[in-house]
Amino acid sequence: MAERIKYSGREHEKAGQSPGTPLFIGRRKMKEVKVSYIRYNANLHEEKENSTPKECADLCKSSDVVWINIDSIHDTGTIEKIGELFSIHSLTVEDIANTMQRPKFEDFDSYLFIVLKMLSYSDISTGMETEQVCMILGENYVITFQEKPGDVFETIREQIRGCRGRIRRAGADYLAYALIDAVVDSCFLILETIGDQIEEVEDQVILDPNPDIV
Repeated sequence: MAERIKYSGREHEKAGQSPGTPLFIGRRKMKEVKVSYIRYNANLHEEKENSTPKECADLCKSSDVVWINIDSIHDTGTIEKIGELFSIHSLTVEDIANTMQRPKFEDFDSYLFIVLKMLSYSDISTGMETEQVCMILGENYVITFQEKPGDVFETIREQIRGCRGRIRRAGADYLAYALIDAVVDSCFLILETIGDQIEEVEDQVILDPNPDIV
């Protein structure tokens, strides 16, 4: 069974607040916020798992491509700090903190804002999980905001580490494209898995139509 959308019970707090006021809406999925980055160019690769928003912002002053990832968005103070350092509009900051967004794309003067839904599925018993991924694409950086660790981006990380494909020779726009493509590809894999399971049930219904199968 698909995971039902569960609200945090804080939606009523949004009423009456000024537009652009960040309020976390969703389920808190980890205790601490984790900020990490990957910095690279054709000849350079550097990673750090426990970083700070200020350190990441300083890295983006270079010409290297910087991929900043934030796991857990319940701490709106961290999101606001990133918004301040990267001149992100307050309405974007507000949307990042609300996990009930629909997938969308918004074009601002200095960055693009993208909201995606990342799916994970193992079998019928556990059902499907949905996680919101927000993405900021700037001139030489990409910032991804995820609800918890674990994603569909490991192949891209390995490409960067191993200098495979064109990603190390391309810019931040290509990195954003690769991340979006990974999310879409994972959906097709899930559809294929569910399709195979449906065919198995259909075969059982035809070959052994007992009450339990029906």
